[in-house]
Amino acid sequence: MATTATTSTTELPRSSFDAAFFEKCEIADPDVLATPGAFLTMLEQYLQTNYKFDVATMLLKVYSFHPELLKRELVLKVLANALMRIPQPDFSCCLGILPRKMTDKSVSVLQYLYDLLETAKFEEFWRAAAIDAEELKRIAVPDFLPALRKYIYGVITLTYKRIEKDRLSAMLHITTPEEFLEASKIHSWVVTGDHVVFPRDTAAKILAEMNQASVTQPTASTSTSKINKPEPDMVQQITSQILLSLH
Repeated sequence: MATTATTSTTELPRSSFDAAFFEKCEIADPDVLATPGAFLTMLEQYLQTNYKFDVATMLLKVYSFHPELLKRELVLKVLANALMRIPQPDFSCCLGILPRKMTDKSVSVLQYLYDLLETAKFEEFWRAAAIDAEELKRIAVPDFLPALRKYIYGVITLTYKRIEKDRLSAMLHITTPEEFLEASKIHSWVVTGDHVVFPRDTAAKILAEMNQASVTQPTASTSTSKINKPEPDMVQQITSQILLSLH
């Protein structure tokens, strides 16, 4: 009896993403940009389930040189993952090298959400996210909104030691008493009347997490790509600029 052959996309082993792979991304290897070949497949497979700034920008550069190879859904996934790294400038850097061919509505949605976060318009951010829920669902990046809520909470705790309960709920999009109670337990809030007092060390912990997240993963090369990640102390400067917009 004859058997029917089935075809499937061959996934590269994780060992393929070695130091040489990340080095080529870091320096934006001109040979790869000119003739991406199999390296493009590696970029795309890595970014389907992972995120790294140098890899993301390398993919977008390849697509800019070869727009006929562009995969729109993957670009949206890369942008969503970059936005989740706020206050690091991943998203704005990726937008700067986005192929001109990429005019998807979802790009405008993500850019608008980014602008609202950057200007600390958090209540408006949640309204916009609700309006464009279908677009965000189409991008389908796990933990997208929870990651941005965590960022918002970080900015709030860096700004306030004490805040009105209703205002905090609106800024974090806490919509029910049950959600508020759960959040207060998780974060050890002290609720006094209509106000919430944050634990004394909350701001320090949040800032330490932001600084830690800004440290890039080591690669085999010490070369610097044209688009660089910020040093840890720059994250504090970025956050300070955001805080000013709250006053």
